[in-house]
Amino acid sequence: MVTLSIIVVNVKGKDSLPKLLESLKRSSYNDFELIIVDDEQISGSFKLIKIEKDLGLAYCRNFASYAKGEYLLFLDNDTELLPDTIFKAVEFIKQNPNTIVQLKLVYSNGLIDSCGGVLDELGYPIELGRGDKSAENCFEVREILYAKGASLLVSKKMFDELKGFDTEYFYGYDDTDFSFRALKRGYKVVFSLLR
Repeated sequence: MVTLSIIVVNVKGKDSLPKLLESLKRSSYNDFELIIVDDEQISGSFKLIKIEKDLGLAYCRNFASYAKGEYLLFLDNDTELLPDTIFKAVEFIKQNPNTIVQLKLVYSNGLIDSCGGVLDELGYPIELGRGDKSAENCFEVREILYAKGASLLVSKKMFDELKGFDTEYFYGYDDTDFSFRALKRGYKVVFSLLR
């Protein structure tokens, strides 16, 4: 059994995928299987789940139910990882198995996309650190209300217990709902500066 399954939704994203695949090849950690959910036929050394019709992110992410890994890492197809990110992420979740972890998301221009999600004063979800410079913010592990699905790490056991992502959310907020359901059951959701 592999330790980690990486699940990538690549619907209409063939131009973005090569950079992610290259970053995975450079990874210092290699005990993982790669599952790509795609609406096109692509080839490579990974498990491809071909879908006929785009039924939304949650639907595609739920193919993680076929994963063999003890832990699941959901990545968007335009994500790139540093070589030691997966190793650090797996070590972190091994020590914190009852936790959903969001890894730090940084745009290619160095500005932060997300250091985890919280609710603003009106109850709307917002991303911490969005638009800040990467070097100036987000350098501690902290509890958050939701993890962004673009870089979400969770145990397979918790994923199965929560019955995956709610497919009523076609595009967006499936990750927020997933996190809220975990919190409701007493699990933690945290941001980790790994990226």
